[in-house]
Formats: sequence, structure tokens, C-alpha cells
Amino acid sequence: AWAYCLLDFGMATAAAAHDDWVTLHHEDLCDDPTAGFRAAADAVGLGWHDAIDEALAASEGEGDGYTTQRVRSEQRDRWKSRLDADQIADVEAIMALFPSG
Repeated sequence: AWAYCLLDFGMATAAAAHDDWVTLHHEDLCDDPTAGFRAAADAVGLGWHDAIDEALAASEGEGDGYTTQRVRSEQRDRWKSRLDADQIADVEAIMALFPSG
């Protein structure tokens, strides 16, 4: 958790200093990956192709381990069901050590 918070803080700090950077948020992509990736592609001047829609559709499904398939609607808050109360408390205590934006 500490390493993630450090990385997140560093990336957020760097992104805040660069208005020209495009940032994506996992939660937003879980809700609507096509809109999120299309907006990012537009922001950096890339085109959009049917193959991208097909790849996004192909990634929607049951998966585990290192596969890239997931049911996106189940991913947004998945951590809440994977951590017990003590683990959540530990993570929250670590997060409190870092400035929030």
C-alpha cells in the first residue's frame, strides 16, 4: 500500500504540473472503457478504429490471474470484497501518511 500511495502521489504531482498530459482513471474506464479510451485517443491525436472496439469487447468476460479478460462492472470496487476490515484499516492508515489531492 505504501508503494502504491507513493507512486500515486508522484504521478498525481507530475500530472498536475503538466496540463498537456492525459490522465485516465481505472474507475472511469471500468464504467465506460470505450468513452474513456476514445477520449484519450482524441486528446493525443490518435485515430479510432473498429479493431479497438473489438479488442475492448473481447476483453469483457470472465478471467483470472494474468489474463486481460475481466467483467468490468465487477472491477470498480473489487478491493472492498478482497480485503478484510483489518487490512482496510492498515491501508487507510498508510494512505493518511500521504497528502491527498
